[in-house]
Amino acid sequence: MASAEELVELLIDGARYGDLDDVHKALEGKVDVNAADEWGKTALHMASANGHADIVKILIDAGANVGTANDSGNTALHWACLMGQEEVVRLLMEAGASAFALNKMYNTPVDEALSRGHQHIVDVINSFSAPSKEVDEADDVPDDAEEAGEDADMELEGSRSIAEQQHTDAPSQ
Repeated sequence: MASAEELVELLIDGARYGDLDDVHKALEGKVDVNAADEWGKTALHMASANGHADIVKILIDAGANVGTANDSGNTALHWACLMGQEEVVRLLMEAGASAFALNKMYNTPVDEALSRGHQHIVDVINSFSAPSKEVDEADDVPDDAEEAGEDADMELEGSRSIAEQQHTDAPSQ
């Protein structure tokens, strides 16, 4: 039987190289899906950077934390955006990844996408930023705001399009 350290290595390397068998073996061995290497990189970071959407889905389903940052402050979404991995970006956003997470260079995942000219990635992220509240046609107040007793005129934080952000910091990796 493999040691915990060997299982972590198997999981991270399997995710990096797209080896489904190794990922499954590690998960069957009860490895911590959020285990990290010496640089803080998890299997989700590696699968996301390398565009292995099938493995990203498996890891998320196994409980991988989409908000975990490595030692440089990069989340899996930072890496997927930097590398232009559209399907992975979509999966991470569906799982609740934050497009506003800052790495140690104060760059968001959107900044990383723009640094490489990946406008299509920004478009995917922006598709998740549009409000999706059901509105009561009688008074145009979102149903959940009525239930919470909140002011119908409240301004949604972050309602500005992500593409409108202006950052000039160099991308970090």
